[in-house]
Amino acid sequence: MNVNKIIIILLTFSLTYSYGQPPCNRDSKTPQLAKRIPASICLPTGYNFIFDYPFMDINGDSIKDKIIEWARNPLNDGDTIFISVYIGDKESNWKLLKTFKNIYPVFFHSYNYEYKLNKKLSNIRARYHGNNPLENLKFQNDLIELQFKTEENINIINYYKYKKEVNNWILIRQKEIDVTTEFKILRDEIPQELQTIDNFNYLDYL
Repeated sequence: MNVNKIIIILLTFSLTYSYGQPPCNRDSKTPQLAKRIPASICLPTGYNFIFDYPFMDINGDSIKDKIIEWARNPLNDGDTIFISVYIGDKESNWKLLKTFKNIYPVFFHSYNYEYKLNKKLSNIRARYHGNNPLENLKFQNDLIELQFKTEENINIINYYKYKKEVNNWILIRQKEIDVTTEFKILRDEIPQELQTIDNFNYLDYL
């Protein structure tokens, strides 16, 4: 087989392989955001990066990991905002550890009752009592702090900690606070039963 035939075969194989692989979608809310996210992290077609957190060590191996938020583009009423956690290694490779689908409530451009929605979405929004329940969200290494409103002036803060044994975040503490009296603590408990962050659902508290 001559050299020209070999080159043609290799080019054909390369093109076939390339066409068989979907392109890496790195659509982003801003160009600056895309630059902060490792180049090997891709999203499904039709979605874009909307936020990223500073690099932090989630699994305690002293290697920085990355957390990103992403969603459909454009973001429509009833959509989900996803949070994905990627674990880094010494060779700067990134492995998806987990994608959260339940940390953000169902998205609406407005949670106000005056904002028009179809019947199905109106029924979902009604469970939120006309408000976005998410008050605050913090990621700090292996900890997640999730604060949300349950009723007027009453918030709950769930504290989750990443555990290697279960490869998940476990609820380690829960506080109930009155936000009208300089965050007076009404209840501060350590759960007696194992609860992962997968079990969290806003509707259980509303």
